[in-house]
Amino acid sequence: MDYENATIAAWEQLKEWVTAEKFNPENEEEIQCFLYHGIVSFLGDARAVKPKPTSGKPEKLKFEDGKLVVGDMHFPDFSIGQGTDNEVVIEIKFARVAGIGNLFSGCKNDIQKMKRHHPNAKRFFVLFDQEPKYVFLSEHQFQDLRNIDPDCRILHFPADLNMSPRKEAARKAIEKMRENGIDFSEKGRKSAGIAVMGRKS
Repeated sequence: MDYENATIAAWEQLKEWVTAEKFNPENEEEIQCFLYHGIVSFLGDARAVKPKPTSGKPEKLKFEDGKLVVGDMHFPDFSIGQGTDNEVVIEIKFARVAGIGNLFSGCKNDIQKMKRHHPNAKRFFVLFDQEPKYVFLSEHQFQDLRNIDPDCRILHFPADLNMSPRKEAARKAIEKMRENGIDFSEKGRKSAGIAVMGRKS
């Protein structure tokens, strides 16, 4: 089974439908559903296609306080042909203009997890921007993601990266502040605390 080409064909169809305004996804789950349909249609068989597979380490599955504790397990958005020489794993990220927050950190984490947990699989990372007027991913960020795992294929929409000089200037300013010892995570916690206090008063 050609799982790799099935993934690429489904992604190309998704892009065509979005460009033709026949598909307007609003969340990651819609991307996942569309890709599932495209992959299964290409293969003509759904048995190998597992969205959010929960197999692999079932003896470790447990619940605490009503939540699934996954420990060191990893459930990619797709596993296709699990356990075969042609296995493909896919992680999906959906970008919204509002509340981008730690999106880039999440992208890096997904690629790192795939590399760590699925070293022998063909790995795909999908990033879909909901708002094409403000593309999240810049050329520098794209190269950062590629450097994490050169064997991971990065599929992103829109195809054009963010070339805004303001984004690059902001990146350099943040790097400079980090070099000077500014802890952004601590600043975020303080800001969140102030916001909570404001709501209580």
